[in-house]
Amino acid sequence: MSSEEDKTNKPQPIPRRVDRADYYSADANTLDTPASHEASDSKRNESKPQKVQSGGGSSGTPPVSATSGGGGSWDSEKVIGFLDHLEELRWRLIRILLGVVVAGSAALFFGDEIFVFVLKPLDGLKLHVTTVTGSFYAYMVVSIFAGLFAIIPYVFYQLWAFVAPGLYKSEKTFILPAVMSSSLLFAFGSWFCYRFVLPVAITYLVSFGDGALTPIITVDSYLTFAGMMVLSFGAAFNMPVVSFFLAKMNLLKPDMLPKSRRVAVVVILIFAAIITPPDVFTQILIGAPMYVLFEISIIVVRIANPSSGKSLG
Repeated sequence: MSSEEDKTNKPQPIPRRVDRADYYSADANTLDTPASHEASDSKRNESKPQKVQSGGGSSGTPPVSATSGGGGSWDSEKVIGFLDHLEELRWRLIRILLGVVVAGSAALFFGDEIFVFVLKPLDGLKLHVTTVTGSFYAYMVVSIFAGLFAIIPYVFYQLWAFVAPGLYKSEKTFILPAVMSSSLLFAFGSWFCYRFVLPVAITYLVSFGDGALTPIITVDSYLTFAGMMVLSFGAAFNMPVVSFFLAKMNLLKPDMLPKSRRVAVVVILIFAAIITPPDVFTQILIGAPMYVLFEISIIVVRIANPSSGKSLG
């Protein structure tokens, strides 16, 4: 009896809680056994996220978690990288702004000569000012535009340098040709607008109401209109350059642009309507060269990337 009482008084071991994952062994649908405990424990240990070394652990780089979600280190690295890109873009824009200020300040010393050059598309039409500071404002705006045009190669260099970290090594060799070609095409597009488009557009728009209305063109309205036209043409003439490099990076395929001709026509007309007065003639005058540039871009893409599966890198 004493032995039986000792057995009953002896503290019994606490039964092990059986999880659903432990109830079956790893290999077969068997009941809970010590072997199944060991198999399930090892399986759980293997399923835990492990710390892995990036670059083999010999390069001195910090460990990176194998998990990609739930606030892991990969997410934080992505956020930091995005913020770094924004900071880089901010400094690029600050450099461009400082360049415009410096070049525009230098252009003030040649304000009279620049202003005479700006007024040539008017073909003798007089400008008027409606405020006391109108003349000063006109010279400041002309100087800023002149400063911007003077540093156009520097502007394009900053923009392409911002894109450069995301390019392959073989693609980075095209940055200098891209800066040079972008600058030349911007200058050519601006000159084309100044020499041909602006005089025709101004003559046509002013001729409305001839005899019944007397046009009084203010200096700020003319500078705004001419500045938007010239900058838009300069930017639009870079369409083939942008298409060339997108094709070289295999981001633009030869069959993509021909399929989007109708969309391109609508976008070009909307763009022309934004930067010009709401009349059909001026929109066609601006939209026609842009559509020609779109067709040239199609040819450029076919030359740069004849095989849709071929990439530069």
